[in-house]
Amino acid sequence: MPPLRPRIPLTACPTNFRDLMEQCWDERPELRPSFPRIKDTLWKILGKSGENIVDHLIKAMEKRAMELEHEAEEQTRQFMEEKQRSENIIGQMLPKSIASALTKGDTILPDTFSSTTVYFSDINGFTELIAAAHTPVETIFVMNTLYNTCDTLIEKHDVFKVETVKDAYLVSHIISNWNQRTAVKVLYLLQ
Repeated sequence: MPPLRPRIPLTACPTNFRDLMEQCWDERPELRPSFPRIKDTLWKILGKSGENIVDHLIKAMEKRAMELEHEAEEQTRQFMEEKQRSENIIGQMLPKSIASALTKGDTILPDTFSSTTVYFSDINGFTELIAAAHTPVETIFVMNTLYNTCDTLIEKHDVFKVETVKDAYLVSHIISNWNQRTAVKVLYLLQ
């Protein structure tokens, strides 16, 4: 029966370690390396001299701990960036007070308001305006100008944009202190 030897995958360790193990397994004892030779070979492989193996392992573990610490810092930084992006998206989709409460993890209870304004706009002649744009770049410019103008007005007047589809805007405004001018400003906002 042949001697039992473990199978070492090629990727399990550096080639020189694997070669040393195989030399130590040689069936002919006179061909096996002596302990001093094993020690010298290990030091050559490790690139160290004058240290014991435990000291070398401790230094290797300290080095790996530092690498892991840097990796953790990088992952934390990436997480914080992604969290900020998520908060920005939530802030664009929901009213500011609700977005703020959600990002803090607060429970949001339904609220009742005695007066609100809901406004649905549609731009007359939008299809013709887009058809008049001769290139895709001009179309993008027209759409970008439209959206930026409307979004600036919406933010300035503390109105919440519920939805945008092509040239149509659906906005709402909660009127906590009834003021007829507040309702009127929302009605004229996008006209």
